[in-house]
Parts: sequence; C-alpha cells; structure tokens
Amino acid sequence: MSADVDALFGRDIALDERYRPVVTASGDVVLTSGIDTALQEVRLRLFTPLGSLFYDVGYGSRIHWFVHEESTPATRTALEAEAARRIAEDPAVQPLSVRCRVLKWDESRVILEARFLLIGISHPQHLVMNLDLSVLERVMEDVRTD
Repeated sequence: MSADVDALFGRDIALDERYRPVVTASGDVVLTSGIDTALQEVRLRLFTPLGSLFYDVGYGSRIHWFVHEESTPATRTALEAEAARRIAEDPAVQPLSVRCRVLKWDESRVILEARFLLIGISHPQHLVMNLDLSVLERVMEDVRTD
C-alpha cells in the first residue's frame, strides 16, 4: 500500500514547523512522500493567507483574521467553519469528512484541532494547529510594503 499512497499523494520538499525547507547535514533537501505530503499540503493551505499567491488567489485561508478577535461562540464557530472549508478544498481530502474545533483561545494563542479523511485512506487524520499570536504579528510586520 505504501507505493500506492506515494503515487496518490506524491512527493514534496519537507518543511519544518516554521515552513522552512528541511536540509540534511550534507546539504540535501529532505522530501516528504505519501500521507506526509498530503498533510503538509493541508497545513500550507491553512497557513497561507487567502489571496496572497498571485498565481492562485483562491488558495489559502482566512484563519489568521480570527486570531485578534475576542473568543466568543460566534467567532469560534466562524474560525472552525473557515478551517473546515479550506481543508475540504484540498483535493486530497474526502468531501464532507472534515471536522474542526477550537481547543484553546486566549490572548497569546489559538489552538485548533482538525480531523478528516484523505482520499483512499480509511483512518482519519488528526491535525492540531497552534496559532501563536506573537509569531503571527512578527510575520505580518515583515510583509508590510509601506
């Protein structure tokens, strides 16, 4: 089954938790394969601001819009819905299989849990995303163009 999964999801350059390429001590780039590739693609979609890719303005998500909002039932539901919608847009994810919920939301971080099925895989995938507000603020400051 490993070869089938590798063929289904392909390979990509492995990225670390800060989305930098993983490089070996000899300078070679590490590659992902199979399910790891599919999960990395889901994370990239969620953490790429919607509209920021000039060649695909529909790619990405708006989850970063929510991190400075007050944690209310309405904003929590909206964040969960946004994450679920964007995960479901990934071609590797089975339609109607995505469930998201906020685990924690305070002044320093938002922790979001997602469960979903990948096409051709019978067991659910589980992602826990930590939106660290201090890191997001620094990144947003880095991209200012004025």
